[in-house]
Amino acid sequence: MRSPLLGSGVVTAVLLAALLLVRTADAGGLSVSGAGCERVGGQVEKILCVVNTVRANAGLQPLRRVRALDVAEHLKVREILNCDDFSHTPCGSSFEAPFLRTGYPKGRWRIGENLAWGTGERGGVVDVVRAWLGSPKHRDNLLSPAWRDFGASVAPAEGTFGQGAVLWGMAFGKRS
Repeated sequence: MRSPLLGSGVVTAVLLAALLLVRTADAGGLSVSGAGCERVGGQVEKILCVVNTVRANAGLQPLRRVRALDVAEHLKVREILNCDDFSHTPCGSSFEAPFLRTGYPKGRWRIGENLAWGTGERGGVVDVVRAWLGSPKHRDNLLSPAWRDFGASVAPAEGTFGQGAVLWGMAFGKRS
């Protein structure tokens, strides 16, 4: 976990990464399925739907999708792949750089991020969310009542992680 950063706002950067090399069976006691999200469009929409379903099952408010966070995660995922650096600070860039580029920060703000990569089924929506829930720090991000907004990105990552690999980035935010 990174200490708060100062700038035009306040950032709490929760540095989290999940390498999905093995299937994570324990989701911390929460059920994770794609039920109710089958008819949702693409992979990003599905993961956002699954995360909000898990949050609802935990008695939490749903997060709202914010395009600036989608774009920030797209920038982060592309940077990870371009630099071949699975990190919250790829290519030596600051954690908050993609968020600042999209204009998300206004007033007081906090951001957090979960990253994951996997191949085959382990790179799918349900397994990625299940893996995050099985990791205490990732779980804290997914289930924090402090977050109000979220966004995500997914990209093929075969050149970095091998055949059939995908890379996920999910951002969490709150502005006040």
